[in-house]
Amino acid sequence: MKKYLILFTALFLITSCSTQRFSVNSKMPIQDAKYRPDFTKSSNFFFWGIGQETIVNSYELCKQQGGVSFVESKLTFVQGLITGITYGIYSPRTNNIYCNKN
Repeated sequence: MKKYLILFTALFLITSCSTQRFSVNSKMPIQDAKYRPDFTKSSNFFFWGIGQETIVNSYELCKQQGGVSFVESKLTFVQGLITGITYGIYSPRTNNIYCNKN
């Protein structure tokens, strides 16, 4: 039982959250991420995501709103915990796309 407690504590400590934001257009500053994303897509990666990618045509998604403002890639705490528990064999991420606000 003690081994499981140590293992769970170690997994809990090595998991974390992360967010990467990529600015595409300066009409909406990247700090204004308080807005809800216009589009959200979950991506599933296996074996730490080595050599894998997710392609989202953000231009087509935001065409009617005047283009893309910025794109965000997130790893939530729960997603990080799942990645830690599976030792990176399964690694989910969330991609958010923010369109320009007219």
